[in-house]
Amino acid sequence: TVKNATFISKDKAAVLVTSTAGADIVWGEGNDISGVAADTEFAVWVDEDRAAYDDLVTVTGCYKKIEGTNATIVTNAEQLTQALVDKKNVICLQSGVYEGTFKPTVATKFVGASEVVIKGRVNIDGYGDGSSFENIKFEINDASKVKNSFTGTNYKYPAIVVIYASGVKFENCEFACDINTGVCGINYAAHATGKKLVVNNCSFKGDFYAIRTRTLFEITNSKFDIHTDAGTLAAVWTWGNGNPWANEVTFTGNTNINANEVYGVQMTSTTFTYNNIAFNVQGNTGFYALADATSSTCTYKDNTFAAGSETF
Repeated sequence: TVKNATFISKDKAAVLVTSTAGADIVWGEGNDISGVAADTEFAVWVDEDRAAYDDLVTVTGCYKKIEGTNATIVTNAEQLTQALVDKKNVICLQSGVYEGTFKPTVATKFVGASEVVIKGRVNIDGYGDGSSFENIKFEINDASKVKNSFTGTNYKYPAIVVIYASGVKFENCEFACDINTGVCGINYAAHATGKKLVVNNCSFKGDFYAIRTRTLFEITNSKFDIHTDAGTLAAVWTWGNGNPWANEVTFTGNTNINANEVYGVQMTSTTFTYNNIAFNVQGNTGFYALADATSSTCTYKDNTFAAGSETF
């Protein structure tokens, strides 16, 4: 039984229980593993019974305390693909480049240890609803340029991460964008009651849309370095929620270094409505609302604006 213990480790394993007969391990309350170094495997497991690994408490330097979770550590693209096939709920990516096309088959938490790059395409449909990404850099390759990755959708633009699910989260991630190949960072086109796209402390670099979203979102403390010579684009471009489900937009504390009339946020549409939405747009640097953001072709009804958000 381990409880009320503090661990500081730079070695391969902080806790290792060896028993030829197996062991009944109890991970109690009050344990603190915040002092465990990044990239350090921190595990409570039985050496001769590795099959019990997933049933015990597993902690590594790139994700903290996880209990009762189907978790795995991967070191290459093949292992990442297999972990998704095996429906792992938590995937810890060790340092390196993971190139390919990846699709979560359940709600999956992807966590990068350090210097982790996913190069290619991540497709998230309803089976991956609730997935999250932490400490990962997303880069473009040929797989990123594919359009219409989900049957029945009408995506015009490809993206590194294409989402036809709801409740997806990104934290401490970096995205590339490229107008020459038509690839944006995130293309998000689904919504559900009480769920939204969440982006926190992320960085978007390139010359195309950082985020295109059909639904509403929460974007905080992120940086948009989006440049283009191809006319007016938006770092974040949304074309309405279409119903009152996705009813909140929070856009606070973000910065950009945009040029050439690239607008930070564009809300315009010919078919969608903006109904029953609570807008909170605060503390952003260098973002502008388009003059036609309240286009007569859109329907705006029963929206509210937090103090300071009126001009958005």
